[in-house]
Amino acid sequence: MDMIKKIASELEVQAWQVEAAVKLIDEAIPYHLLPDTGKRQLEH
Repeated sequence: MDMIKKIASELEVQAWQVEAAVKLIDEAIPYHLLPDTGKRQLEH
């Protein structure tokens, strides 16, 4: 069983809903994983 189907089964939702959530997370992650370290260093 592929991961999307397994998650959908465990959450009792449709596979397309899991795929949409994963897509949103994938699109948002680069912005969260690249903090503004220069600004943070100035604040400390």
